[in-house]
Amino acid sequence: MMLGTSTTALADEPASTTTLTSDSVAAKPQRVRHNPTLFATGLVLAITGGVGVGVGGGLYIAGSNSSCFNAPFCDPKEQAKKPDDEALVNGGIAIMIMSAVMIAVGVPMAIIGGKKDVVQSALNESPLAFRF
Repeated sequence: MMLGTSTTALADEPASTTTLTSDSVAAKPQRVRHNPTLFATGLVLAITGGVGVGVGGGLYIAGSNSSCFNAPFCDPKEQAKKPDDEALVNGGIAIMIMSAVMIAVGVPMAIIGGKKDVVQSALNESPLAFRF
């Protein structure tokens, strides 16, 4: 209960009996996606690109010579003699670049395709139009 208010003042107010009908409320125009195929393709490209960045990073780390992080069984001198696995490193870099391109293409596709437009038939029917 708030300070300065009484329950008797609330009880003295008449109850509102206003009912809304479908005629009194303006109907919202129906909206659909601009291009659902473009939207879905953009989402698939962006999500696949995000996964690809992780996979490419994993391949890059697996192929690089930085797997010795202060482990007790790891001899840094032995590790320095081991060369990087160039195939894994280059493959990881290539996958990360392709995935970044997929993200750069997929995000605008999803934004443009997901934009909602008003249905054309809803634009032609105005509630204020006169019919003779």
